[in-house]
Amino acid sequence: YAACSYGVQTFTPFDGTVGRLVVTRGVAEVSITDTVSGKSGSAVEDLVAEKIADLTGKPCSSSSCIASDTYVLYMLPPATSLFKSYAALGGVKSVYYDTFGAKLSFQVHEVGHNLGLRHASDEADSNEPSSCDNACEYGDRTGYMGVSYAEMDTPLMCFN
Repeated sequence: YAACSYGVQTFTPFDGTVGRLVVTRGVAEVSITDTVSGKSGSAVEDLVAEKIADLTGKPCSSSSCIASDTYVLYMLPPATSLFKSYAALGGVKSVYYDTFGAKLSFQVHEVGHNLGLRHASDEADSNEPSSCDNACEYGDRTGYMGVSYAEMDTPLMCFN
């Protein structure tokens, strides 16, 4: 983000403790006791959010989770029903299935949604029907808001 925004958009990994939740270099492990096998990503996300609220004393909402001015990435276990990733436009959370959360383009794409970015080919006016099918929506391979890649640390590119 820093390179693509010429230093305007930067992220600093949080280090510290919020309630009983210890965060080291931006990473905290949250264990839940419920069985997640076959549950949807959103159902497991809700369980994790409940546990975070229990540990921090602060409920996660669409505008704040763990601490103010933070973005939270949930990496859900492989027992969860298969999906790749999702995030809310303008939200603070992005959610990833298993190893998809370790892939650079998936992280940048979903946090891009949190920052208010739409898919590469989304119509600007949501009141107008899109002339773009799913392949077109993600088809732009020149920026992170198009298709995501399976590689861990590449490709290196920016938003367009």
